[in-house]
Amino acid sequence: MKSKIFIFTTLILVVFLFVITSCDNFLNAKNKTTININLDLSKILKTSRNETTTIPTEYILKVFAYNAATYKPEDEIQNLPLLTQTENKVDINGNVKASLDVAIGLNVIFVAKLYQGKYEKPLYAGKSEVIKIKATDNKVHLVLTRENADLDIDILIHDHTFATEWTSDATHHWHAATCEHTTEVSGKAAHSFGDWTTTKEATEEVEGTREKSCTVCGYKVTEAIAKLDHTHTFATDWTSDETHHWYAATCEHTTEVSGKAEHSFGNWTVTKAATEEAEGTRESTCTVCEYKATEAIAKLAHTHKFATDWTKDETNHWYASTCGHTTEVSGKAAHSFDDWTVTKAATEEAEGTRESTCTVCGYKTTEVIEKLDHTHIFATDWTSDATHHWHAATCEHTTEVSGKAAHSFG
Repeated sequence: MKSKIFIFTTLILVVFLFVITSCDNFLNAKNKTTININLDLSKILKTSRNETTTIPTEYILKVFAYNAATYKPEDEIQNLPLLTQTENKVDINGNVKASLDVAIGLNVIFVAKLYQGKYEKPLYAGKSEVIKIKATDNKVHLVLTRENADLDIDILIHDHTFATEWTSDATHHWHAATCEHTTEVSGKAAHSFGDWTTTKEATEEVEGTREKSCTVCGYKVTEAIAKLDHTHTFATDWTSDETHHWYAATCEHTTEVSGKAEHSFGNWTVTKAATEEAEGTRESTCTVCEYKATEAIAKLAHTHKFATDWTKDETNHWYASTCGHTTEVSGKAAHSFDDWTVTKAATEEAEGTRESTCTVCGYKTTEVIEKLDHTHIFATDWTSDATHHWHAATCEHTTEVSGKAAHSFG
């Protein structure tokens, strides 16, 4: 008769606190769930010990997880890719704990084998159906069998129950067991505190307090905030002298100052213009504290004054001095004449005239245009003889002809 052991356990997702050492490790940890198995095998061990005269030194439970992505019923399970395995001793009372990390989303077959001492062959062995691993609430059903046994054994594996409320101390929080196994805990982890929140402001006279809460279980930590160091108080209006400005202390520490710095003056503004006869004044204002600095402007050096109309001769033009320095001139330069303009056209009988004007001062220069050379005038009709033809002169130079040429007969 075959002995059968039915093992039914809930797989629990456990959150571990860890230090990220690389991006790959972070991704792998994030996509796996940890399967915790707690089994009571006391009935099996009692049966096994009753069947042997030699008390074994120990029992070993091995659990294997195989990748069943391509599994077919006719396949040998040991030929599937092995994902992970665990090997754990069964304690003297028949209790054993095992845990495996398995990737979420994989199709997995679990195989369990119970060994007696150092025997090479398992005392019991069994496998699960194909299970698709979820992030939480995974369930596995295993049937462990032994050949040639004369005893049927049905075992219900105890599944610990835990409170939904958190239990906590100064460093950790956990869900306490509500079953008889009061030493068991679930989800134990270090607190994950949020930012500090001030519950009482510290002053120069008394300490304050602040607290922070675990973002998981709500456990609160409170600590004192030291008294504030004395903070000097200062006037809001500037105090200043010729070189600096500052805020004077308004508390008892009257020698303290704040914001002391040299003045930052803007541009000078003339408040009284200097003349050749008297000094002027100007002032500049600090752009920070508005302190005003004033200084004298020296008398002006004598500035010659000149007429606004041009004085000119045949070659130059200039502005004549109107002050007592009559030998001084301004802007003296040679004329810049424009093109000639004919004011009277020349003929063969009389001379003509033309003029040019300086484009700066308007001075005009005039010159004579010589008489034109005589230009012969000829008849428009032909004069001819037996051999030639020509245009005869109609002016007084009757011996002149134009276009004289031999006849061109047809």
